[in-house]
Amino acid sequence: MGKFIFVAGTDTSAGKTVVTGFLARYFHQQGRSVITQKWIQTGAGSIQEDIQVHQNLMLDGCDNKADIFQKEKRHVSPYILKMPAAPVVAAKKEGVFIDKDKIKNSYFYLKENYEVVIVEGIGGVLVPYVPGEYIIDLAAEAGLSVIIVAANKLGAINHTLLTIEAIKHRKMKIEGIIFNQVDQEEDPDIISSNISAVIESTSEKVFGGIRYSKNFSELYFDFKKLLENQRF
Repeated sequence: MGKFIFVAGTDTSAGKTVVTGFLARYFHQQGRSVITQKWIQTGAGSIQEDIQVHQNLMLDGCDNKADIFQKEKRHVSPYILKMPAAPVVAAKKEGVFIDKDKIKNSYFYLKENYEVVIVEGIGGVLVPYVPGEYIIDLAAEAGLSVIIVAANKLGAINHTLLTIEAIKHRKMKIEGIIFNQVDQEEDPDIISSNISAVIESTSEKVFGGIRYSKNFSELYFDFKKLLENQRF
């Protein structure tokens, strides 16, 4: 059975890119054919920066690092914009029209050819990609389920519950919530209380928290345990 997941952040820099790469590695280690997407890459010039991170994390430790991402280049990142801003702002600045049908066609092409497709979101769920249309609505139209990545810091409870509400309003399935510590100096009491408060406030599955670390190999081990403990 295929897995088709949208990785939604509670905010920009919540950790979506790393979680997307880790998810890809998790399924790749199960022997499944996996690809990732970033529908609109901003602040990247002509380079698919987030896609490259996905690939590096997915294939870390693998002997065979065949570049399937290069083969699917035009589908994994349908739009690449230079300005590091919301897609609606960057596209207007650069005179680019973002066509949702182009994005959906790329997604459905990959869905037909891979067992697992993981789409990294852009900023928070209510980031507009064109005036009045939000990236989460495009994910809903594509029929994706959602994993929420919550930036585990002061304010995470509010941001996470608002994100849950926006997703549930669109009748999308939430696979679970992962809390990601984004600042090494964050108060440990805040880190733990954010997770417990959200567990008490929603019936949605909470996988748990990822600690702050620059060692991605160690971090992946912790991440994998979270998913395995929930039998994901």
